[in-house]
Amino acid sequence: LDPVLTPFWELLTRMSPLWLHPNTMTLVGSTSLRPGFFLSAYYAWGMVEVSPMWLCLLSVTGVFLWQTLDNMDGRQARRLGLSSPIGDFFDHGLDILSLYLLITQVGSFLRPGGSLYPILFITAQCSPFVLHYYVFWDRLWTRELYLGPISITEGQFVIMAVMVAGGVSDGPLWQTETMFFGLQRGDLVMAAAAFVFTIVSPLGIVL
Repeated sequence: LDPVLTPFWELLTRMSPLWLHPNTMTLVGSTSLRPGFFLSAYYAWGMVEVSPMWLCLLSVTGVFLWQTLDNMDGRQARRLGLSSPIGDFFDHGLDILSLYLLITQVGSFLRPGGSLYPILFITAQCSPFVLHYYVFWDRLWTRELYLGPISITEGQFVIMAVMVAGGVSDGPLWQTETMFFGLQRGDLVMAAAAFVFTIVSPLGIVL
């Protein structure tokens, strides 16, 4: 999806004021996830409760803002000649934290609190760390940032779709039990996310 969205990100960057520092864009983008995260924790602390629809929309908006600003900050840095190792570390450090909080927040919509296999949710939470390790191990040797065959952009859109589906269905969609060893639909989503982040993308990077 990156080639499709790149013209949109570049247009917004050209429209951004020259006084707007790229690190500010990074911080604002990462912060946009926090309201949805903390409100999800409030409304669905046990991860079995149904979150209100307005929270679903707020969460999706936060993810979209993070995605957009996260793709604009580097362009703004190059536009202003402000690229630096500190900015690079700040950007990707916040990305790792934001991904962890985001996947935790998705749990309030998948409701793994009632699952027989909570380890799947814990694995999905930790999977971004595995992917980022391989991304930066690869960059150490190639000097290029390659996110694998399935990038975070696709993952963000999947997350937004999961949130919307969970909010619209009012709960039953992801809690419906499947024929596979008592796994719920939400369990399958978390297993798929963990598989992509820990196996598919790292293997693509290595190859």
